[in-house]
Amino acid sequence: MFCSHCGKSNLTDANYCHKCGSKITGNKVNIPDGETISKRASTSSATGNTSTPPTTFAQFRARKEDDRNKHFKKKDGKRVKLDGKSVESSEVKINIGIMILKDEALIVKRGFTLPLTVPATITYDDLLTKAVEKHHRFNKGVIKHDKTMFYYLLYGDKSKATNLPGCNEPFTLKRYKEEIDKAYTRITLYLCPCSDHIASVWNEFDCNCDTDGSDTSELQSQQPTLAVEPEPTLAIEPEPTLAIEPEPTLAIEPEQPPTTIEYQCPICFLRFPIQQIEEHADNCSEWLAESEEPVELIESSGSDVEELKDPEPDVSQHKKLLKEQIVRCAKDLSTEVKRVTVRRKFIWEDFKNARKSKIQPLSNLKVVFAGEPCIDDGGPKRELFSELLTVMQRTYFTNGYPVLSTMAINSGEFKLCGEIMGMSVMQGGPAPHFLSSPIVAHIVGMPLSTDGNKNHKYKSACESLSTASTDEQVKQLLTSDAILDILDEIGYRGIPQRETLSTVDVIVQAICIKDQLSEFLPALLQIAHGLEGCGLLEVIRRAPIIWKPVFGNGNSFQITADEFLEQLDAEYCDSQIKKDAEIDTFKFFCDAIQNIDGGTANVQLRDFIKWLTGTYTTPPLGFPKRFSIKFVHGCPADCACRPTASTCAISMNIPVHINNESIMNEMIASAVQESHGFGLI
Repeated sequence: MFCSHCGKSNLTDANYCHKCGSKITGNKVNIPDGETISKRASTSSATGNTSTPPTTFAQFRARKEDDRNKHFKKKDGKRVKLDGKSVESSEVKINIGIMILKDEALIVKRGFTLPLTVPATITYDDLLTKAVEKHHRFNKGVIKHDKTMFYYLLYGDKSKATNLPGCNEPFTLKRYKEEIDKAYTRITLYLCPCSDHIASVWNEFDCNCDTDGSDTSELQSQQPTLAVEPEPTLAIEPEPTLAIEPEPTLAIEPEQPPTTIEYQCPICFLRFPIQQIEEHADNCSEWLAESEEPVELIESSGSDVEELKDPEPDVSQHKKLLKEQIVRCAKDLSTEVKRVTVRRKFIWEDFKNARKSKIQPLSNLKVVFAGEPCIDDGGPKRELFSELLTVMQRTYFTNGYPVLSTMAINSGEFKLCGEIMGMSVMQGGPAPHFLSSPIVAHIVGMPLSTDGNKNHKYKSACESLSTASTDEQVKQLLTSDAILDILDEIGYRGIPQRETLSTVDVIVQAICIKDQLSEFLPALLQIAHGLEGCGLLEVIRRAPIIWKPVFGNGNSFQITADEFLEQLDAEYCDSQIKKDAEIDTFKFFCDAIQNIDGGTANVQLRDFIKWLTGTYTTPPLGFPKRFSIKFVHGCPADCACRPTASTCAISMNIPVHINNESIMNEMIASAVQESHGFGLI
């Protein structure tokens, strides 16, 4: 007798299997004592006729799995899945150190390496953001900024980690780990300030130039031997190739202007040869200029010496760089749009209340003028900031200087002025270019001019200290009675005998601030605080030359008639009859614009630009669209309708019945002067 579960042979009368313990029922037949063999045979035959079919392999396998599961228990805990996708998506730990400039070379700063947990597939930009964020939290003394625009990630060989070493493949942590075949915990990248990295590249280039110069001098010293070595019979023929040919490459070539003239970067003010200017443009920052204007050479009379002249500032290039910097700063604006409803008569008060209750300096605004049918697609926002700056200039500034108002300072009005300036620049509004030169210099971080001193005592002291040529002269001037009194007035607490030419500029600037800005400092501090809240103050003071026209009283953003007409697109009809009338109207319109710019009309060109765009001048970000003009047909015979404008689309509609110059001048003047808001004329 065999067990039906495990197949073990058992005793004939056993009720249970002695191996697996299963009950034996299917193979055992109980025969009573008085039963005959024939009955047993019939029972056996009946049982054989009703037997089940043989078990299939699938059934047998399932039965064996169930049987095995009865004898094994799963351990607590999660089972580790060896799946490649899960490993790739998991987070790994690497090390981020810091490199700084010391003795004109980049060195690793010891004791500042921090572990950083990041995804294995992280890219360069995301890794740089996380590295700056962590080091700014733990090492604020070294990593002072929390924005990635001031730092690079470097490999151990001091090269940028934007691409994998030796190729153009973009950096990813997983690919870099595969290339170097190291564990993630043994990977170390370094955070380095952009200025330190640029300075190290420049110092390395100087060393290479010195080495090249020494090699060139050695080659020049070997030139006579090249001309003497040939035989006398062959000296005439090879002479042009051996003695004359090498000279342009060794002696004359370095004197050519393209290889020795250095161009000045308008941002970091360092000078680079023409071979290095493109590399510098990539390393300086994303918003640096890719090329510079060529340097002019002036030949002095009576000599062959060529003098270098600094190139004049390129206004268009500065505007391009300014726009790129503003676009980078505008990325910090909130993605959530905040609605601001204002009244024209109380525009300053309404905006001030909104600033206190629901908007922040980095809020993205949607402007609605109460009682006027307008939808903000850029035009109402430009008009809001234009009106706010006009109120600001009229109320809180006099001739470009802040008014001396204790109440305004106490209520934080000048801080609000700084916030409005920053918000206008970042959100496509006009520039606050109405400030005086000393105010602008203080805001952008440029030194004050000694010519602006009004006090004769201060002015003479600054001129004397500025013209000193030795340290002894500086000490003698500072220890004189007149300047000692001035030092006491400006709160000087140093030792005059220890001052040198390198430190006297700080004293000169303190005297200039005392004379020119001392009474305006509280207001200027609030304005700077407002710009800082918009994230602009630090960017402004890193590139003061570019940002100076934004605040200075100049015509950098004014639009002339020629510039306006060059950016104007006329939309004509397909019908030739209608197009002829439109051409006549457009001609008279162009003449009217030139008359307005020439001062012969009743309105100014800046008023017309305000009527068309919502702002008197070109915003630092520029206009989002080109100007356009459309023509209106189908007016009645005696119609006197005037042109209309859309500040969002920056387009105007002019009726074609205005078909002479005098009527065009009257209609434009009427439309500009009598239009008071959106949808009202």
